[in-house]
Amino acid sequence: MDICPYGISEYTGESVKFVPKYLTRDHPEYDARTPKEARDKMNLYCAHPACYSHPCLNGATCVEELDGYSCSCLGGYIGIHCEQLVCPVGWVYGHTKCFLIVNSLPDAAWTTARDYCNGLDAVTMGNGEMVEPSLLFIENVEEYDLLKPHLNELRSWINCKYVNTWKCYTDRAGTKSDYRNWAPNLPRTSNKYKCAMLWTDNGSMHNRVCTHQDAYQPSTVCQVNL
Repeated sequence: MDICPYGISEYTGESVKFVPKYLTRDHPEYDARTPKEARDKMNLYCAHPACYSHPCLNGATCVEELDGYSCSCLGGYIGIHCEQLVCPVGWVYGHTKCFLIVNSLPDAAWTTARDYCNGLDAVTMGNGEMVEPSLLFIENVEEYDLLKPHLNELRSWINCKYVNTWKCYTDRAGTKSDYRNWAPNLPRTSNKYKCAMLWTDNGSMHNRVCTHQDAYQPSTVCQVNL
């Protein structure tokens, strides 16, 4: 049964269907609308839809609720009306991370990239939390797919280094990750190749010389975890 089978015609000529809402004691027409025997019980009345005014921002979806409305935000936005960016300005949203893409550094060494990211001040996230950046480490396909369109270079250093064994870190504090996406037949066993790169065209990991000695200039990407 349709609780609100009627609506109203707007001055634009549009027909707007009413939607059910809670009738609470603070409603100005509570006494007039509610019989005495029904007071202090849950009641509904038919009202103009709260979503009609498009209160949700940045492509969010407005959802009618009995006590008002809620906004279902697109990725990258938070807030009651999805008005706030999740990531700092200039950073790329990556589902569970934010990424800062640095096009060039004084040299192409892995330590230069790591130290650059570790040297950045803590950034303020959309929720007000302060987070310290670290060098990129991709942990799943979804992160890679979100980051890939923003990468111009074919290679990017990632926060993995060989010290007796391969260790990969997701933050500046040294939180380790077991995720690995090595290209076929890698990593090489030679002690010469102790630092890891991301091949940005397919998301695979390759171990390289830490000073980087080939023709492709790697990009540096810093990250913070959400």
